[in-house]
Amino acid sequence: MTTKAFPHVRAIYLQIFASLFTAIITQLFIAAPAQAICEYQGQIYETGETVGPYVCMPDGSWQPQ
Repeated sequence: MTTKAFPHVRAIYLQIFASLFTAIITQLFIAAPAQAICEYQGQIYETGETVGPYVCMPDGSWQPQ
């Protein structure tokens, strides 16, 4: 005995799967690590840049190397 899914049920499952797949893929492409901006004496520096003995951290603070 075989059971077959009704065509309309299969279409609903396909629609749900396609929506979930699209949502997950979109999140993967949009997600990016946050870049903090550090300010020192009126100049703006990005994460990882150094000024003297200090490094700009992802939270926007300056930490010694």
